[in-house]
Amino acid sequence: MVEHEAVAAFVFNQAYVERERVNRVASLAPYSFDGFVFDAFYSLLQGASCHLFSKETLLDMTRFSEALRHHNIDTFFTTTALFNQLVKAGALDNTSVKNVLFGGEAADVKVIQQAIDHYQ
Repeated sequence: MVEHEAVAAFVFNQAYVERERVNRVASLAPYSFDGFVFDAFYSLLQGASCHLFSKETLLDMTRFSEALRHHNIDTFFTTTALFNQLVKAGALDNTSVKNVLFGGEAADVKVIQQAIDHYQ
């Protein structure tokens, strides 16, 4: 269980994303996953919108990319493995995504550099 004090601290006392750069958050996590705390509470408590993406959308890179564009998503939290796949597949091309938070396992520095070089 996440208590309200922890949510408030998580949302308002952070330095990992600039609030003014977050308007439309895609929720990729199941409700039981801790990443959903960011998706739901950060977006809603900061006045942004939260868009729930289905598992089927996540499993199809073309469909996922289309959903990012259709909903004008600028931010999402994902696993490192999915981040790697998205960058390698070019699934973030021609989208409004400005912030991608990822974690849960070691990151591949080459993929991160590829993302920075390609999307900056």
